[in-house]
Amino acid sequence: MQSKKSLNQLLKEARSESMNKWIGIIQDETEILSAGETPTEKMTDLIKQIKLVIDLGGNPDESINDLIQSTFNQGIQSGFAKALSKFHNGSITTRKKPNEDFWILHSY
Repeated sequence: MQSKKSLNQLLKEARSESMNKWIGIIQDETEILSAGETPTEKMTDLIKQIKLVIDLGGNPDESINDLIQSTFNQGIQSGFAKALSKFHNGSITTRKKPNEDFWILHSY
C-alpha cells in the first residue's frame, strides 16, 4: 500500500530536484565535481571548490560571469522550448485584441 506524502515532503523533494538540476548544470559548465550525499552538501562542496579555483588564479569575475550567462541561457532556452511546446499543442493560443493592432497570448 502506498502512503500519501505530506505537503512538506513534496516541497522538500521539489527543492531537492531543482537544486540537483542546478548542481548538474554548474558541474557541466565548470567541470568541477562535487561530493556529498544531500543536495545541500553537494552545493556547499561545489561552492568551496569554485572559491578555491578562484583563489588559485584566473579572472574570477570573468569565469563567474560566464557561468551565470551560460546557466541563464540554458534556462531561457528551456523556458522558451516549454512555451513553444504549449503553443504547438494548443494549450496556448493567440487572440487579436479588439480595436488594437496587436495579439495577446491566451491559455486555457
